Amino acid sequence: GLLGSIRDEGRRVQVATATAAAMERLAPVADRLRIQAIHGDVTDDNVVATRDDAGRLRPHGIIDFGDLTRSWLVGDIAVTAACVLRHGDDAFAALPAICAFHEVVPLTEDDVAALWPLVILRGAVLVASVLGLALTLSPGLGASLD
Repeated sequence: GLLGSIRDEGRRVQVATATAAAMERLAPVADRLRIQAIHGDVTDDNVVATRDDAGRLRPHGIIDFGDLTRSWLVGDIAVTAACVLRHGDDAFAALPAICAFHEVVPLTEDDVAALWPLVILRGAVLVASVLGLALTLSPGLGASLD
């Protein structure tokens, strides 16, 4: 699996532990989460925006429908939240995006319970897959990535 791409044992254990804890928190609500078609990758790479008069970016479109799938509705905002969080160390930075999503698509209590575990799982996948891809493209990087 993806965990095998994390060569550093300490980091691999950290990711595996976080993944197991997230799955445990997700389990009680998983069967009650709403399922629908989702984009699956609403990140800063896939949102088209223009600047308003004040210079702020205002989204007006989404591209790259390669991850479009039928899955948990809350998964879409979890991916977006994980994307926002990877740009800094402020755990509250994703709240505006989550609140905006909730205004358009109200989150249920089960969605809210699943949101953070899904953010953690997205982060785990990104850590493992980025390390795996980097090692595939440049096998000599090994130790510097771990």
